[in-house]
Amino acid sequence: MRREWLFWLIPCLLAFILYLWTVGFGLIFDDRPLIVENPQVHSWDYLPRLLTTHLWSYQTVESPIPQYRPVFSVWLLMVYSFAGASPGIWHLVSVLLHVLATYLLYSLARESLGSAYAASAAALLFAVHPIHVEAVSWVASCNEPLYTILVVSSLFVFCRGLRGETIGWFSVYWKALSVILWTAAIFTKESALPVLAVFFYLAYMSNASLALRQRLVTTVRLVAPYLAAVFLYFGARFFAIGGFGLEKGEHTWQQVFCSTPSICVFYLQKLVLPFKLSPFYLNPVLSLPQSRVWATYGILLLLFTVLGWLSLRHSFTSSTIGLASLLLFLPMLPVLVGIRTFFEGELSHDRYMYLPSVGLCLFVGLVAHRCLNFSKKASLPVGAVLVVLFVLLTLAQEKFYKNDEAYFKRGIEVSPDNVRVIDYLGEYYASSGRMDEALREIKRAHAMKPNDSDTNFHLAIALFNDKQFSAAEPYLQQLSRLSGDAPSRHELVLFALGQTELSLSHLGQAQSILRQLASEDDSYPGLHGTLGSLYVLLGRISDGQKEFSREAEVTGDPAARHNAAYLNAVLRGEAPPPPQAGDSSPMQKAP
Repeated sequence: MRREWLFWLIPCLLAFILYLWTVGFGLIFDDRPLIVENPQVHSWDYLPRLLTTHLWSYQTVESPIPQYRPVFSVWLLMVYSFAGASPGIWHLVSVLLHVLATYLLYSLARESLGSAYAASAAALLFAVHPIHVEAVSWVASCNEPLYTILVVSSLFVFCRGLRGETIGWFSVYWKALSVILWTAAIFTKESALPVLAVFFYLAYMSNASLALRQRLVTTVRLVAPYLAAVFLYFGARFFAIGGFGLEKGEHTWQQVFCSTPSICVFYLQKLVLPFKLSPFYLNPVLSLPQSRVWATYGILLLLFTVLGWLSLRHSFTSSTIGLASLLLFLPMLPVLVGIRTFFEGELSHDRYMYLPSVGLCLFVGLVAHRCLNFSKKASLPVGAVLVVLFVLLTLAQEKFYKNDEAYFKRGIEVSPDNVRVIDYLGEYYASSGRMDEALREIKRAHAMKPNDSDTNFHLAIALFNDKQFSAAEPYLQQLSRLSGDAPSRHELVLFALGQTELSLSHLGQAQSILRQLASEDDSYPGLHGTLGSLYVLLGRISDGQKEFSREAEVTGDPAARHNAAYLNAVLRGEAPPPPQAGDSSPMQKAP
């Protein structure tokens, strides 16, 4: 076909232009801890560690969801090597990933649909679909287009190889290339794992002329390397995180089972009708298998049965239906299983639908193929209206990723009762020095869930940071008695409570609490400096000097080093003793 390059160029240009203004956006939410504050992506010296630990392993805070994504970590290292912490370059890279994903979708659709017009329709929808805004506009979620690129390119090479068509210089090595791309995909994000079934399906359908037994043997032989890659991934994952990552979670498996149907329907609804999109949603967590749960399971099972029957018929259309169905539903499985570990208020996110939208776009391409054959004059205006509508929706949604405040406020606007996001907004205000606004939001969240340990924790820390020690004390005392809390949070509570009691001149209680923290983590930053100040107030100069020396040893804090030297001079009689409280003091405070 003459000028076929226009059919992929137009969707790619639209994808680029539509998101180009996001290059002026800043880094928000997880962008900073994942990129700016992550020393492991700042130097190639950390490469071995990136390959053998989970995504958040650099943090001292225990990660509730250990994510083993070494290729994504290496990608962050590569981009940081030339972009540094420049928000503009990071956003430009995300936009270019989306453009590349659009081109690869066109290639896969062209291969499966056999029509440049239909493939272009699928690519146009993919380029402008509003469900992609989070994955493209938020830098930290660039792993979504990254692993999607690897999956789609692997499938494209696999399809071309099965049909015996040339694929450039690597025609002889198409199997190896496809397996390498697939392996990179699963090491980028675990959501690629269920796509293994797509390779089985494509291999099985390509050998329809063989007898059943020979057909199955040929299928297994073709797919065996992909299966071996899965075993390699799970072995590496188990080594890196000491398990599979689902051993502990926020919710029980019964809650996962009962909540799965509503979450699945929610995602399908957002894919088909992408209105009122948000960075956060508040989805109900169901604990009992109510009649609605069983009814939804029944409807979904019926839908899968019909699609399965259509996909196994020996026709060109059925093959496309099968490919589209599997790509639409299979990547949802890890997301649905992830309900086990997701926090309430963060059970669903638009970014998780980046790869499933490939399946939806293939369905649209198939419909466009039929409509164009039936009536090109009628179908083109309808398609144009849909593209324009989605462009407008995408532009309207992008602005919510410009900065943290707009990001969190959009989540609250769509889900006003999502206390987790209200706390996020409060923490953002606190980090920006806007304590009045911070306390307003955090108190609002606490009023919604006064008995929740998370809202109590955020309120206690906010009051403590605002130096409202008398108000913070009862909440910190209550939190310190909780069992089963994350060790990192429990230690922070003890440290804040110890400093609170010290500030309130409850010296006995402060000593007891700080010694408890020392027994749990003797290297906790600031612990020994606080104990040093406490011992000085108690007149125990020698003990205070030892604690400040220990603080300097643990953290390298110059204030602690100065105080240790000063107290050492006091002990030798070379300096006057510390003055009484309220007088000018030669001792320094840690920052």
